[in-house]
Amino acid sequence: MAADLTSSPKARFIRKHPALLYFLLTFAISWTAAFLIAAPKFLQGAELPKVTGILMFPAMLLGPSFSGIFLTRWLDSRQGLQSLFARMRGFRFLLRWYIALLIPPAMVLAVLLCLKTFVSSVYAPNHFWVGVTFGILAGFLEEIGWMGFAYPKLRHRFAVLPAAAMLACAGAFGMRLGSTPSAQPLLTAKPSLRSSRPS
Repeated sequence: MAADLTSSPKARFIRKHPALLYFLLTFAISWTAAFLIAAPKFLQGAELPKVTGILMFPAMLLGPSFSGIFLTRWLDSRQGLQSLFARMRGFRFLLRWYIALLIPPAMVLAVLLCLKTFVSSVYAPNHFWVGVTFGILAGFLEEIGWMGFAYPKLRHRFAVLPAAAMLACAGAFGMRLGSTPSAQPLLTAKPSLRSSRPS
């Protein structure tokens, strides 16, 4: 049974702003999970090792996936959850749209190769092939909440472009945690900063 969201002002606010509730819950879970992994090194005042950054990645995926499933079940009942899972299993796009997904990584690779050739060898792409599985995992788990819950809720109140813009802004805000040095191992390449530090 769906949650009764008509009995109090707080409940009516949740019914009117479910996407906002999703954003808050997602960020709280993701950032808390990432902090718990990094906390031992932070408390010791030590530099975060690469493995910590790698472990923070799957931990942060808990936020959007759990929040999307939990809020769908709470607000839309079991039928809403069944609809969410049914949409996750639906693949209705033509093959050419999946081929188009190769364009962004190909462009990134081309830019890195140009930088390696004309600027410095530190821009050489890393052979971090397990990163491909990270991308697939992130795309699947994150979109349970972002496109499976938040975007449909925003579309109930806003047109396509405003809803997409709000979703993009919220996602960009959440990604700021991924810009910390601990997330650098997940990047395809990064320049070495060691030589620029004073000895």
